[in-house]
Amino acid sequence: MILTVTLNAALDVTCNVDALVPYGSHRVDRPFSRAGGKGVEAARVLSALGAPAAVPYPLAGDFDVGLHEQFRTSVAEK
Repeated sequence: MILTVTLNAALDVTCNVDALVPYGSHRVDRPFSRAGGKGVEAARVLSALGAPAAVPYPLAGDFDVGLHEQFRTSVAEK
């Protein structure tokens, strides 16, 4: 088991738009979010390569509820 350390966990949000128009308004249909941070990304790659990886991370407040589920499904259970 490889442990990666993520002291500054993040929730990465990606938005897709049809086209980027300079100085124009852009509409987003469905933003996609997933757990992020350097340790999380490293564990995600290790897991995809077949190596068992885990991410111990400190969280607090309202932020931790959705992020905990993201961590659990993206790294720990693979």
